[in-house]
Amino acid sequence: MEKNVEIIADHREKISGLPELLIRHQAVVTFSSLKAGDYLLNNTLLVERKTAGDFVQSLLDGRLFNQCRKIRESGLSGLFIIEGNLDLIDRKISVEAIQGALLSIMVSWQLPVYFSSGKEETANVLMRICNFQKTSGNSARLHYGSGKKCHGSQIFFLQSLPNVGPQLALRLLGHFGTIEHIVTADVIELKSVEGVGKKKAEFIYNFFRKSYSCL
Repeated sequence: MEKNVEIIADHREKISGLPELLIRHQAVVTFSSLKAGDYLLNNTLLVERKTAGDFVQSLLDGRLFNQCRKIRESGLSGLFIIEGNLDLIDRKISVEAIQGALLSIMVSWQLPVYFSSGKEETANVLMRICNFQKTSGNSARLHYGSGKKCHGSQIFFLQSLPNVGPQLALRLLGHFGTIEHIVTADVIELKSVEGVGKKKAEFIYNFFRKSYSCL
């Protein structure tokens, strides 16, 4: 891993043990009271980290979408990381409600969601993002707005899908304009994008329509 990766962690994350893992990966970690998110990577990307249990609880008590709003209002790119399996927790909420919340985060709030197996994987993901920002020159501050700009968080979300790399992600977003239009597109519409054959179009179409237990 590259040295001198700069990460600001919210002071409430100290007890999680994740900052210690990041330091072991040679990240420069400082603590602050962040107004949005739990981690700020290279001063450009806000990461909201949640365990599966906290994700459900934040949906129940109303914190979830307020956190989405704060990230969007920051003017920075954002990312949700959910640690653990949502299927395995004792919850008092329907699967449909969880599905709706996840889709709202990704489509309505345009914030990608990454599912992590635990703190170790989360630490690796954060370091990879930081190094990607440095090596790709993608450390410039990204603002949300209208028009045909390709926002970093949207590209990050799309290229994280199997068989969809950054170039195809750019073509999909350039063709459809928004994540929402990609999600609602049928197979024929998806095939009209260069580089998307029948099998890939069917995969993308079916991915956004699988039941939660298949995610």
